[in-house]
Amino acid sequence: MNGYLLAGPGVENAYGAASGNSLDYAYAERGLMALTLELGDEFYQECNAFDSEIYPSNLDVLLYSAKISGNPFEMSMGPDIKILSLGSNKIPQDSSFCVFAELLQAEKVDPFGNVTATLYIDSVQIENFVLSKSIQKFNFSLEATDLDIGQHMLHLEGTDEYGYIGPKSSIFFEVCDITKDETCKENTAPCPPINPNCAEVTVTITTDDYPQETSFRIFDSYTEPMSGSGYTGQRSTYTTNGCLSYGMYEFIIKDSKGDGMCCSYGNGSYELKVNGSVRKTGGQFTDSESTIFSTSPVPASTSAPNSGNCMNVVVIIKTDIYPEETSFKVVNQNGIEFMSGDSYTTKLYEYPASSCLPNSNIYQFTIYDTAGDGLCCTYGAGGYNLFVNGIVIKSGGVFTNSETITFPSNTPVPAPTNPPSPPPTTPLVPTPNVSVQVMIKTDYYPEETTFKIINQNNIEFMSGGGYVDALTEYSTTESLPNSNIYQFTIYDTAGDGICCLYGAGRYELTVDGSLIKSGDVFTISETTTFPTNAPVPVPISPPVPGPSIAVYVIIKTDNYPEETSFKVTNQDGIEFMSGGGYTAQLTEYTTTVSLPGSTVYQFTIYDTAGDGLCCSYGAGGYNLFVNGVVIKSGGVFTNSETTTFPMSSFGTFELHENYQKPKFEEPKYEKSKVDNSNVFVKGNTRKIVKEDVNDKGEH
Repeated sequence: MNGYLLAGPGVENAYGAASGNSLDYAYAERGLMALTLELGDEFYQECNAFDSEIYPSNLDVLLYSAKISGNPFEMSMGPDIKILSLGSNKIPQDSSFCVFAELLQAEKVDPFGNVTATLYIDSVQIENFVLSKSIQKFNFSLEATDLDIGQHMLHLEGTDEYGYIGPKSSIFFEVCDITKDETCKENTAPCPPINPNCAEVTVTITTDDYPQETSFRIFDSYTEPMSGSGYTGQRSTYTTNGCLSYGMYEFIIKDSKGDGMCCSYGNGSYELKVNGSVRKTGGQFTDSESTIFSTSPVPASTSAPNSGNCMNVVVIIKTDIYPEETSFKVVNQNGIEFMSGDSYTTKLYEYPASSCLPNSNIYQFTIYDTAGDGLCCTYGAGGYNLFVNGIVIKSGGVFTNSETITFPSNTPVPAPTNPPSPPPTTPLVPTPNVSVQVMIKTDYYPEETTFKIINQNNIEFMSGGGYVDALTEYSTTESLPNSNIYQFTIYDTAGDGICCLYGAGRYELTVDGSLIKSGDVFTISETTTFPTNAPVPVPISPPVPGPSIAVYVIIKTDNYPEETSFKVTNQDGIEFMSGGGYTAQLTEYTTTVSLPGSTVYQFTIYDTAGDGLCCSYGAGGYNLFVNGVVIKSGGVFTNSETTTFPMSSFGTFELHENYQKPKFEEPKYEKSKVDNSNVFVKGNTRKIVKEDVNDKGEH
């Protein structure tokens, strides 16, 4: 918070090293936290430096230390939500007011997790709402209903997905009587947007009798800013909020059992809102349901405003990586053109157009692609939105040469002047999803086998692993959007496939009942692209060809294996490897994959408790091998540790008959890095068991 370093052994520029021992009664006898802050940067500092520099830079950390003093070891792990201000500190009774707040330090345990904010007024819990990882500053509106005239206190408290509760933030406000107090004035203006360059997206989930089956995701071409899962309450309502940058997104809701949210097992439902406007509602589906939506503001009409004689029509085109192929036009029932757009030049860019069209006509909007591959998704996640009087009439992007929509939506389809050519004998019936089934028959070493399915944007849709039974068939089925191109990859961590030296294993990939690929003999991995007639996606920045490198990660857990995870990403943040969900103490877990050697990677290992893998809770550690060479061996860190590789050329990796799995090498540490003087006992309350210290400070 203030940029100060912790004074301890080996810390430079510290006047004295903190030994970790204390003879005072509060800490040594009762285990109470003691925190000393040495303020300023010199012994005899000028007095005016206190007001101008020292006090402003240290106020936040002093307030935070005071708030966590009741439970410092656990509360400091939780998210910190800070109330910035109220729209007014004097609120008329039964009126609304705005609360401005900020989510701080949510990344201490899980940088990708959501935070549940709990709101209290006068120590009475009012509501819970979920803040997504994309939110920093946020606001919300409250009703001063059923509150007595006088002073009240509002509290906000954050809880992360691991159950860590952060400190409360509080602020006083006064409820006043507008009929008796001249200074009591009602503010009718709504809460203003915090970020003018993002839109407030709200997803509301009302669960059925099986809440654990429901999940949702919101993603664009590169990121997944919002998601929700792990629901536990039957027929309960959960709300997730996020401030999403302007752009096109896809919302997908899933039910793991394939029976949706309604109505056989309760009247579950979902609702998607953008800036308070409902974009999608539902509940009756099978495996999943998706919709494409835009968070960009609807531009004001470039023609006359809607006076009742015309309708405001807005078209937003988001191009793919071939913008010159896209165009659109809007014509009436007589073929007269009222709107059009073409000659786009910028890739993955949003182009708006608007006009106020006479209400007396029926219109057709048609979007074209000269290459016959639409706007999504082979060559970038483009799309389009058609708004009429502020309402989304159509959003899409997956088509071939063209797609046409008639509006207003309650009008009959006009008969064209020149009838189209007769339809083909067997018309193509588009389906929203494809059924994908993966069958894995294991060999004698089932734990070595995993698979995953990703789309052209490297977003994962299916995965499998954790197999335990030899020579056993495991089957996984999902319903995936047919707007994507997918890659199925099967992996074997030992590099000997699933056949035939160690048992006759095999795999099958089936799409809509048709066998796409079956196999058994491979080394480290094997990849198949489907649908089989789809062109291979052209990346925006084609990779430079080069040899592959074999990356081998060995994790040896400590006494708390569930705290450990890792991932490997490239320079663009795309994930290539990951590991986690470990359950066995002091056990080695191995993951390996063959990666393109032309890319720079970052390996990051995480510990959710912030105490690394060694050595207070067992001698855990990790090894990172590249082409059989140990690049990094470690275990002593706090929340995370990152290593960039390759650091030099390792040549081409070739799998030989006598290839042996790398063996775990115990990390070697300097004495100054390992301190076992304290023994920690983990549980709901973390305690420090101190060794006895006599009056001289000796053990």
